[in-house]
Amino acid sequence: CRAITVLEMPKVRFIGDQAFKNCILFERVVMGELLEVGSKTFQGCANLHTVILSDITTKIGSYAFDGCKALSTISSNVNVSTEDLGHIIFTYIQEIGDYAFNGCTSIQYVKGPEITTVGNYAFNGWKNLEYFVANNVKTVGDYAFNGDSTMNQIQIDACTDIGKYAFEGCSLFTKVVVALNDTYILPAKMITPFQITKNAWLFF
Repeated sequence: CRAITVLEMPKVRFIGDQAFKNCILFERVVMGELLEVGSKTFQGCANLHTVILSDITTKIGSYAFDGCKALSTISSNVNVSTEDLGHIIFTYIQEIGDYAFNGCTSIQYVKGPEITTVGNYAFNGWKNLEYFVANNVKTVGDYAFNGDSTMNQIQIDACTDIGKYAFEGCSLFTKVVVALNDTYILPAKMITPFQITKNAWLFF
């Protein structure tokens, strides 16, 4: 894949693990009928900036986009506009694996209405993320948003479990929406939450 910059797979439903690992010239990937993005599929694709997922993709595997520093847009709309830059819209994604987007530093906004699970270190080390909205998330893994120093709002209304150090270093939080549609206005210095129950955060 040394000379490929655009990868289009309109009919492919399955891709093996590490299939396109370290294809550093990839800039745009279109996956028309993919059911799942496998483990380490695009790991290390440092120039990949746009990914078009199908409406039937439900899982992002572990390390799938780990180290994709230029990644700025994920959408199910093949006609991506300049307004979509910096946005990830997970239309039907339900599960995001461990380290799936570790080190992706070009994304500002994530929305995933069907996401139920965010794995360990899934969004670790993001430097430009400001908003994360996923109303059906039940579980947020350890260190999931660790070091996301620009994030100031997160909405995870249905969440019941948050792993250790999940939000360590998220020092700009001003608004957190969690279970039972309660809104918590947090102080400027965020204390790391370990677990959430139906009515309360536990801080350590």
